[in-house]
Amino acid sequence: MQKHIHSTRHYLFFFVFLCLTAQAQTTPSSVIPFCGTEDLTLEKARLLVNQAESARQQKLASGAAFQAITYVPIRPHIIRRSDGSGGFNLGSLNKVMASTNSYYLLNGFGIQFYFAGISPDYIDNDDMYNAYSSQPLDSYDAHNAMNQYYVNQFSNPGLGGFAYYPDNGVYSTRSVILTGGSESENDLGNRLIPHELGHSFNLIHTFGQNSGNGSLGSGTTTELVTRGAGANCATDGDLICDTPADPYNMVGASLTYPSPSGCPQYDPSSTARDANGSPFSPSITNIMSYYFPCAHDFTPGQYDRMQAGLALRQSHTAYTLDAPATDVSAPSNLVATQDGTTAIITWQDNASNEMGYFIERSTSPNSNFVPVSGVAPNVTTFIDYTPVLNTKYYYRIRPSNTTTGSLSPTVVIKISPPLDGLTTTNITGTSARLNWSIGNNIASYTLQYRIVGTPAWTTIPGVQGNTTTLTYLNVNTTYEWQIKATDADTYVGPVSFTTLCPVPSLYTTSPLRTSTSLGWFAGNPETYSLQWRALNASTWTTVDALTSTYYSLTGLTSSTTYEWRVQGTCPGSTTLVTDYSSPQSFTTQSCPIPTLRLNKLSSTVAMIYWYTAYFEMDRTFTIRYRVIGTPDWITLGGITTQEYSLTGLTTNTAYEVQIESVCSQSEHSGFSASLNITPSCQPTTYMYSSAKNSTATLVWNTSSAVEPGTTFELQYKPLSSVDWTTVSNIIAATGSSNTVYELTGLTSNTTYQWRVKAICPATNQSTYTAGTTFTTGCFAPTNPLYSFLSNTSVSFNWNAFVEPNTRFDIRYRSVGAVDWTTLNNLSLVDASTSFSYSLTGLTNNTSYEWQVRTVCSPPIIRPL
Repeated sequence: MQKHIHSTRHYLFFFVFLCLTAQAQTTPSSVIPFCGTEDLTLEKARLLVNQAESARQQKLASGAAFQAITYVPIRPHIIRRSDGSGGFNLGSLNKVMASTNSYYLLNGFGIQFYFAGISPDYIDNDDMYNAYSSQPLDSYDAHNAMNQYYVNQFSNPGLGGFAYYPDNGVYSTRSVILTGGSESENDLGNRLIPHELGHSFNLIHTFGQNSGNGSLGSGTTTELVTRGAGANCATDGDLICDTPADPYNMVGASLTYPSPSGCPQYDPSSTARDANGSPFSPSITNIMSYYFPCAHDFTPGQYDRMQAGLALRQSHTAYTLDAPATDVSAPSNLVATQDGTTAIITWQDNASNEMGYFIERSTSPNSNFVPVSGVAPNVTTFIDYTPVLNTKYYYRIRPSNTTTGSLSPTVVIKISPPLDGLTTTNITGTSARLNWSIGNNIASYTLQYRIVGTPAWTTIPGVQGNTTTLTYLNVNTTYEWQIKATDADTYVGPVSFTTLCPVPSLYTTSPLRTSTSLGWFAGNPETYSLQWRALNASTWTTVDALTSTYYSLTGLTSSTTYEWRVQGTCPGSTTLVTDYSSPQSFTTQSCPIPTLRLNKLSSTVAMIYWYTAYFEMDRTFTIRYRVIGTPDWITLGGITTQEYSLTGLTTNTAYEVQIESVCSQSEHSGFSASLNITPSCQPTTYMYSSAKNSTATLVWNTSSAVEPGTTFELQYKPLSSVDWTTVSNIIAATGSSNTVYELTGLTSNTTYQWRVKAICPATNQSTYTAGTTFTTGCFAPTNPLYSFLSNTSVSFNWNAFVEPNTRFDIRYRSVGAVDWTTLNNLSLVDASTSFSYSLTGLTNNTSYEWQVRTVCSPPIIRPL
């Protein structure tokens, strides 16, 4: 017989001790757990794995359909005292088997266990109850199901359970589970029973099958850490390659139990090494390990191994796994309700032959249901403490002694986080802060508020966090609000609050000379009383019944300090009147002195402008000016614009100009500082020239528009000459345009100097301004290109800065030829500075080269 015995009591004590010493390092105990005398050698383990894989292949070859879920019957045997007392209760039995079933599904595929029969097989035997020690079980075994025995205690106090590997004998269907000691439902359903059934379906301990002292579980692994090339995971250890090599029992392998969870973790500083010197990193949470983790799992490779183990058992002839599911009337009338963060599921029990119920849950209405717990027969209520908030769950009830024929209808519920602690703080006249206790895993909330007594709510969706602020509320008004998680069905609340009647908050004044704009913050609807007075005056002037938060105060005295304040009145069921705000002061402005600037200046005219610190209606200005050094001013009053042209000035004479504001008949600002100006004939600027063979284009301008009647005098000469040639009476361009003059009759290839002066009216003249020199010439073409190439023609294109009637020579030849074909004195249309010529009569598929040169008049030929 291939029997596996699993010890728990020693390790349960050990686990509790370690949880109390968080952060401590520990090495697995040197006490070897009692595992019977079974010596399943590595060779036997390999043989068993090969037999199971062969059975799986034979099952595939036979065409037998592999079901997504294979339902496997378990006949439960509960050992009690001879008087029928004691023993494992049915509530716990259903609960731990439901937990076990949850580990035997992977993505909707796997094994699910159901109880065979309508009640457990009760074995009432004091001897077996008080100390089970391998008493014969053959007479109790069912031959068409797995057999699981629940004992009160073993004769060996270190024993927790055992099972048998697959064999063609009824005994191999047994697993024996300790239920009368300190073990908990959590440990039974999440570790011990899944572990023992793992052996029943051919899973080996993750630390392998080395015999150690001859007892199962006493050896240390020889499996290598490495995977891929050089790995021995398929032939050593547990013979599965996606379970990491496990150093259990090895010297130097230790665990840590970090706070606050106290859950074991493999200590990365452990010194245990495999034969290659590689450090281990075992899976602490694997169900087939000897650790006591807080979470539990199988690997995909282990699921595959159990499917092969199932195929091997299905091939046996000494027993079958076809115990019929009991025909149980399905539960009905499922109802799901929320209580805090839990889901309460109730149903109607329509049967009397159920062995209990499994509660199954899924996030899909039609698939992927997984058991979450179980209850005893006749129980019709289950409380699920594990829903994830804001997740929609579907529940169904399955009698634990059935498969799929007695499933209840589904019921759906979405657990919304409970909201409480609704408070309103930071209440003002127009705003309030709403607060609530935030729920776990809530992405957003929907909030509603309204004035109490009104029918319509204002809804704010997508609120995040646990607070939000309402704004633009009415003063002295009672509101109510309520809130829910966005996906929840019902609101929490309402909670009410009343806005305040706020004292106006003064924030702005914009004083001018005899007026100011006043502004303040307050609520709506609110009316106001405004009071103002000169600083230190004894009485206030009051303006009542204001509805705006702005007011323009007029009739003030310039250069005077005033103070002002505002009082609010809030309507409502009870009208409230606030205190006056704290006074705020301001000072009116004096009549402003203008800032004077020069705009344009000519030989006899100066255009000036000015600006002031602020605008005021009906203000005028007075200008005065004089020749610098003279005593008398010329005064110009009553000016209403902010620019003025002084005319009739004397050329080349220095003047000073001043200005003052006239704000009223009795209030003048005083004159500004002097602006000094000297009228003159403006010299030329921006001198530019562009020369060709015998002509040149000359361009110039002045710093401001020329005076009417202004002409220019141009002088030019060759650079080597002494004498200037003068061109007089050149009419100036109008406005600010450039004046352009075309100079002709120049000598080619000669450098010229040139200069220009302005002749203003009344014979006023500027000084000469020299332009940069220019050089005439017959300039060679630039940018030669070709276009419109065909099999016999081409268009030549180039640029040339030349005079009208300039001609060109073109020559061309096939590449490699000696002689050129020349086209002389071509007269072409001048498109600004661009020229082209269409050449025809060419030979197809032939490469040509070409050149072009300028022929100026009189005949001056530039090189090609």
